[in-house]
Amino acid sequence: GAANAVADLHLSGEIKTYQEELKENIKYTHLLLKKLKLPILSNENSPIFFVGVSLPKLAYSILDRMKRDGFFLNLGIFPAVPIKNTGIRFTITRLHTFEQIQQMVSRLSFHFKNALKEENISTEYICKAFKIKSENHIDLDLKTDDAQQKQLDVALSTDIENVNQADWDSIFKGAGTYDYNGLRVM
Repeated sequence: GAANAVADLHLSGEIKTYQEELKENIKYTHLLLKKLKLPILSNENSPIFFVGVSLPKLAYSILDRMKRDGFFLNLGIFPAVPIKNTGIRFTITRLHTFEQIQQMVSRLSFHFKNALKEENISTEYICKAFKIKSENHIDLDLKTDDAQQKQLDVALSTDIENVNQADWDSIFKGAGTYDYNGLRVM
């Protein structure tokens, strides 16, 4: 029965729509994680995300806080990864809305930063554990965190001409043909 349903889905052409919806959710999630400077250690094309936190005690603290907020994430922990390379894992599907993704990533960022301070773990420690550059990750300025989250507006457009060029290029600077002019040509 499952094989027939999958075959029907592929033969109907709906699969392309579903794949595009998933791709958009993946891109949006990566954009938010990058904007909030969380240490993303997963492939940009994968719906499975891994945010590095280093020590298990920090990861458990974040997971507990996220669970209280109604978000159920899980751990990438030893023996799957080295003990000091523990991370928060979650999966995005095509069924998630941009609003749901934004709320989850916003709370993850908030709890991540608070847990770092409470557990007295430095951002340098995390960056060293995962061998990543610290200037690209983890801004611990908690004063602006909630304000920044509330200022995020989501707009969906199917035409680049409907998007502000300066805003678009500020986000996708250095991303090859994904800048404003590149998308206009495509």
